[in-house]
Amino acid sequence: MRLVALMLLLLLPALAAGSDETFQGDQYMVEMALWIDGKERGTPIVVVEPDTPTSVEVSDDSGRERWKIELLVQAPPASEGAPAGATWLYLTVYQGNDGKWETLADSLLGVREGRTAAMAVADASEEPATKQNSLVYLEAQASRLRPGEARN
Repeated sequence: MRLVALMLLLLLPALAAGSDETFQGDQYMVEMALWIDGKERGTPIVVVEPDTPTSVEVSDDSGRERWKIELLVQAPPASEGAPAGATWLYLTVYQGNDGKWETLADSLLGVREGRTAAMAVADASEEPATKQNSLVYLEAQASRLRPGEARN
């Protein structure tokens, strides 16, 4: 009986954590593609710790026009009932104007590991938002990297 109780005590933390919980040392690789006014402006890739805000700046070929993407990655708590492998991406896109950052769009995206999610800011029309007709269009894909995994 004591052996069974001891085994349960050892297993309960692992069972409670569930497969979607973030483990210490996990990181996420987030691959993004940004379009502004129908033109691709960059394809940044960042590796981030969960719950740690980060940002990446993108500029055009001349270096005059600049955009910034702020990002926070979180694993959804089990209580939210998100699908296995889901990740929350909090994203804000800014444009640089006269030395100041102007917010263009912000969103919370839910994305399953290995799949792509998109956010768009488009003029009101009955056409679906696309890369070509949006003021801002951002695609993002998140992959969890666990300690010891090789990065490509």
